[in-house]
Amino acid sequence: MTSCHRPPFIKRLLTYLRLFSLPLLLCGIWLLARHLQLLDSMTEEWMDTHIRNTGWQGLLLYIGVTGVLTACGIPRQICAFLGGYVFGALAGALLATIGTIIGCTATFSYARFLGRHWLEQRFAPQCLLMNTFIGQSPFLLVFATRIVPLGSNFLTNLIAGISRIAARSFLGASALGFLAQNTIFAMLGSGLQLESSLQTLLATLFYVISLGI
Repeated sequence: MTSCHRPPFIKRLLTYLRLFSLPLLLCGIWLLARHLQLLDSMTEEWMDTHIRNTGWQGLLLYIGVTGVLTACGIPRQICAFLGGYVFGALAGALLATIGTIIGCTATFSYARFLGRHWLEQRFAPQCLLMNTFIGQSPFLLVFATRIVPLGSNFLTNLIAGISRIAARSFLGASALGFLAQNTIFAMLGSGLQLESSLQTLLATLFYVISLGI
């Protein structure tokens, strides 16, 4: 039976399943994370036990945990801080960015393949306005939202997924913005003491760049 010949109640049922699949999926991931004690991984003690001095296994585990947690909305700054604590400033920033991009891609892809078509049908004027705004400078717009640690990374991924922004532009701009922010927090996690004046200067610089874009 093709989609065009499905009874109306079947179409509505499938629509509701798609809409509620995200909260159900998040609840499932949350329960799995609790069962595997992933929520306890964002501590220095857990990192020392399971990540530090464990070679490639620990490195891949850190990236995977970072991807899962950031996909669920856990602040990426925490992951970057702990990445710097274990791997050092440069490696910690790079690994945290890889993990964050994995989580970002998961949320973005979910919204794009399961939510965009329905929303464009139900809220066509709003979606057109959103896509017109984003389409002016998609790469710069995403980069500006990433370099300033404000707002919800999770919601940004969902909004981008239901928009018409190209995946390459979104993920490329996100990676650059994530790397800029993750570098600062990885430096702090590595024990590198940044003077408060330097921290303020960097935060102000990122904010001015964001406003300029």
